[in-house]
Amino acid sequence: MSPSTDSAAPAVLNDPIVRELIKSRFVSARREVEALVERTAMSPVVREKKDYFVAFFSDQGHLVTGTNLPLGARAIDAVIDRFPVDRMVEGDLFAYNDPYESNGGVSHLPDFLVVRPVFLAGRVVAFVQIFSHMMDVGGVAPGSQSTTAREIFHEGFRIPPVRLRARDQIDQGIWNIVLANTRFPNMLEGDLRSLIAAADVSAERLAEIFGHFGVETTQAAITELLEQGRAIVRNGLLSLPDGEYTFRQPIDAQYPGAEVHHIELTLIKNGDSVTVDTRRSSDQSLSPINFLMHSSVLGLMYGAYFMKDDPTMSLNGGMVEGLGEVLLRKGSILSPRFPAAVGMRGITWGLTNNAVLGTLAQADVESAPAGSGSYVVYYLRGLDSQTGQYTMFVDGIGVGYGAKPWADGLDSVYYLAQKNLPVEFIEGQWPVRMLGYEFRRDSGGPGRYRGGVGVVRRVQVLRDGLSFSSRLSNVEFPPWGTNGGEDGRSGFVVRNPGTDREQRLDPICPDTVLAAGDVVEIHTSGGGGYGDPYERDPEAVRMDVLANCVSVEGARRDYGVVLDARTFDLDIEETTRLRERTAAD
Repeated sequence: MSPSTDSAAPAVLNDPIVRELIKSRFVSARREVEALVERTAMSPVVREKKDYFVAFFSDQGHLVTGTNLPLGARAIDAVIDRFPVDRMVEGDLFAYNDPYESNGGVSHLPDFLVVRPVFLAGRVVAFVQIFSHMMDVGGVAPGSQSTTAREIFHEGFRIPPVRLRARDQIDQGIWNIVLANTRFPNMLEGDLRSLIAAADVSAERLAEIFGHFGVETTQAAITELLEQGRAIVRNGLLSLPDGEYTFRQPIDAQYPGAEVHHIELTLIKNGDSVTVDTRRSSDQSLSPINFLMHSSVLGLMYGAYFMKDDPTMSLNGGMVEGLGEVLLRKGSILSPRFPAAVGMRGITWGLTNNAVLGTLAQADVESAPAGSGSYVVYYLRGLDSQTGQYTMFVDGIGVGYGAKPWADGLDSVYYLAQKNLPVEFIEGQWPVRMLGYEFRRDSGGPGRYRGGVGVVRRVQVLRDGLSFSSRLSNVEFPPWGTNGGEDGRSGFVVRNPGTDREQRLDPICPDTVLAAGDVVEIHTSGGGGYGDPYERDPEAVRMDVLANCVSVEGARRDYGVVLDARTFDLDIEETTRLRERTAAD
């Protein structure tokens, strides 16, 4: 399709139908590119686990549409601040992976990001940005994430914003440096080429959209879309009563003897003014749980909550403006000073989202959901004793999400659009055997609406020489229940369960060498419940038992519901007596 000029485009700046068509074209193009990344990437982290992010930005750097991940709303600032837009040319492509050099544009080193300007008639009209989590970017351990990292230099190589490609010519020097600093160069090169191809296709699709509708019309639609995002957050926050709503979210200790850190958010609503103050959060940690959070992240997190009122929306940069002022304190766990380690920031990122929900629960307990678990990641890695080559199996496991005021929490969700690895794929790729993968019964917080349940994953190692490392939170401080609902059940990790060699491992476990035949069992946490458990419909509890989310014993203990242990028939009379007797006590 040849580009058209605005003079040839119809005068439709105020036509809502055209605006929706443009919005849909952006989303369609993004989904096409997401499929391209999945089908061309080399590493299982991207191809199977789906750990990547595609986003389109306006020519001013505002997020227009992206995978619904509350990160990266200002990810291209690090590029356009260093490389003047008027000096960019067709075929240029920029890249970086450094959290500090990008002010949180990416939040840990494995997230490698590319940015490509979109040209129409010689003018930059938009930007595309794509990142994926690379399997390894160097550092002290395969996978570039270690619980023992104490500074970012332990976590891999750092690439500040650079022009990786100029006029369609890759800078071979930069390319060679990147590939020389990874344990899996073929995987990394394949994933990088996938990102570049996706960026090029994205630029083609966006140029087609601007060319078809005209630059002025398309930019007007973008402005309207951003305004919709701003209004969703702004109207949602302004509907809350005036006041200060503080939520303090503790973080499990990261190593023996470590102090407990916490995230503390205060949502301040005063008339038309809204501020979120994070400054009373803990000082930065010695461990790698620090989260270098760009201030825009909180706007997206509040936006993700208020988007429940408009399922057609995706996260966009307008939501950042809708929140208002965000106060950060340098040297805190949410704004660490260089060179603090940040490789396991996923724990703090997830718990920050919990804290956002906690402030909303303070302000409007009838509407906000309960707390959710932080997704779990574990590694089996090292030198394969049979091949002598590095091997690394990294697996993400789902947790239970918090119950909502109108529905149960989601069961065993990993994270948004991401997925865990299929068992068949795992066993075909690595020297491990999956002995079990199932719902973790009774892990969801009891309530009128039940918290989502976690999972149990049992993994057996088939060769000597591999070490196990895990990132599991919500052990000391499980996801919280709300409005009378109970907390979710804590997670834990055990080695060789049920044997005389049984051993509880630290939830944030440093590399622990395993022997062939060892079994590791990971239990993830459930989400918090909402409302009084004794107000839950007994038939709903029976269905929970049939779905293997609640045990017969748990139904009686937590919900006062009596079931036949063999037939699972509901005993209404005994249930009524038990609930009345417990209420009287």
